[in-house]
Amino acid sequence: MPSVRLPALRAGEDRPGEPAPAVVSLAPLHSLSDFCYAVRREVVQAVGAADEGYGTGPCWEMDYNIRAARAGFAGVWVPAAYVHRAPMTADRQRRESEGLERSKQRYQDRFCALRAPGGPMGAPQAGTAAPYHAHCVGDRCDHFARPALMPAAMPLAGSGGAQRRVAPLGATPLVSCIMPTRGRARYVAQSIAYFCRQDWPRRELLIIYEDEQDLPPAHELQDARIRCLRVPLGSSIGAKRNEAVRQARGEVVAHWDDDDWYADGRLSRQVAPLLQGLADITGLNDLLFMALASGEWWQASQALFRRLFVENVSGGTLVYWRRLWLHHGRYPPTSLREDADFMEQVMAAGARLCRLPGRELCVYVRHPGNTWKFRAGSYLQESEWSRVAAPSCMAQDLPFYFAPTAAKAEPQWQPLVSCIMPTANRRDFVPQAIRDFLAQQYPHRELLIVDDGTDPVEDLVPSRPDIRYIRLEQRRSVGAKRNIACELAHGELIAHWDDDDWRSPAWLSSQVQLLTRSGADLCGLDRVYFWRPESAEAWQYRWDGRTHWVCGGTLCYRRSYWRSTPFPDLDIGEDNAIVWKASAAQVAVNPAVELYVARVHPGNSSAKATQGSRWHPCSYAWVQGLVSVPRHEA
Repeated sequence: MPSVRLPALRAGEDRPGEPAPAVVSLAPLHSLSDFCYAVRREVVQAVGAADEGYGTGPCWEMDYNIRAARAGFAGVWVPAAYVHRAPMTADRQRRESEGLERSKQRYQDRFCALRAPGGPMGAPQAGTAAPYHAHCVGDRCDHFARPALMPAAMPLAGSGGAQRRVAPLGATPLVSCIMPTRGRARYVAQSIAYFCRQDWPRRELLIIYEDEQDLPPAHELQDARIRCLRVPLGSSIGAKRNEAVRQARGEVVAHWDDDDWYADGRLSRQVAPLLQGLADITGLNDLLFMALASGEWWQASQALFRRLFVENVSGGTLVYWRRLWLHHGRYPPTSLREDADFMEQVMAAGARLCRLPGRELCVYVRHPGNTWKFRAGSYLQESEWSRVAAPSCMAQDLPFYFAPTAAKAEPQWQPLVSCIMPTANRRDFVPQAIRDFLAQQYPHRELLIVDDGTDPVEDLVPSRPDIRYIRLEQRRSVGAKRNIACELAHGELIAHWDDDDWRSPAWLSSQVQLLTRSGADLCGLDRVYFWRPESAEAWQYRWDGRTHWVCGGTLCYRRSYWRSTPFPDLDIGEDNAIVWKASAAQVAVNPAVELYVARVHPGNSSAKATQGSRWHPCSYAWVQGLVSVPRHEA
């Protein structure tokens, strides 16, 4: 777009003998339709974002124009556009009329001094405010947009670390942070540290728990600002939130989830729009997701974030005036989306929401114990997730999540893992499978090879106490051979060890760690790399079915689960059968997809339909690089 210098015009100025000017000042009404609306970057930097509280209704652009004008920027109208609108239906006319009325009232609440005698902008004292006017006359009224009552700049989405802090306007109300918890004492202790580091001066933390084991040691609860409230066993998260708000002493309530990371300035940033009259409730969006099991950070696209979170804000980050809870409703007695339901309820009653960029203020921590189960990096639409670097804002807290000292705080569970390999006439593949086993970093393991082929491979098996070779003289199904191996196994865990696939030295460790953290009965991959060296091709198989599923070759499960669900006497599908007999809660999905590569070859037990919709071609060189990782055999 070419640069155009616009003439400076005074309101109502005429120039006799000259044609009508190409541009017209927006004063005194500061009105302008939004279908072709251009704003200089320096205006946005000074004024901030548009007020999303107007929703889909009008007047947001008038709001923005007057804020810009009071900041010293001149707005002009360039009459050079024609807009055609189709005839409105009766329903659309009704909706637009209702939207216009709501927007007009919001606009007058923001800028009419008569609407806020003695009180903060947007929060008039009951019984003292002037009635709404049918039409605002703008600068022609002495009570319009007085500089002393103008709202502060609204924070910009996506401004990252360059965001400036918005100072509270005088008052510093007590903020009651509410933390419902259950069985996460270690997380609670860390979350208390985040609370203590907040730069908002007046705050309290209410921890709502069910059992003494939910709490960290007593010395970590000695801060006078912390109160612990016990509720009956089995209480829902919604019930816990209601009890916390009931006993809260503050005018402002802040959600304080026990397992997420919060920056020191989170409360200050979220309380500011409340004090400035811009909103009654605030929430954060554009958060990063930290996958604790894999040590990965993910970001969702803006479109996907809107699909994930009601009203485009994370429910765990809500901050609001306590009076909303007192006058407009309670949390529902549920343990999923109770925060979003509460927000929708108070917004339906007229509460105004301000969405704030939260990239530097909060990190959503994903772990097997999350109430809401989904996997960052693939949920809903994998193409809308992007892997990112660890954010610098939480660098000082990373040792809590990943340092060896933090791991030692949890009970160590290193059971014997029995790796079972049914095989038949796979002489070319068996040596590599044995090398993969010997290279595993996990120390407590054994390998059982069950062979019923016409070409026995006993001569390929090293003489070691941790490897056993079982020769069957009669042909048996793959399911039967797996049952024989499980019966002879000494381990508490069973891991499938298919003879033709590749496993990283870290593979067993990742499986045991996942079962330990999740409490599941079995685990495996639902996204699997495949390669065919003969044709230099590679794919990733991605499960997208409605039922839960993990790949049979990647299964690791408790031996007790096998005893209750042995394999059927099948050559194909015997592994799927035991996966689908489990409930979704019993199955954990391993995110470490780079630790396992399956092979496509003419002798596969089940044919690989690589042209199917779940097969996605990928870089052969990249997959080849995975299987070329150096290994050290035990």
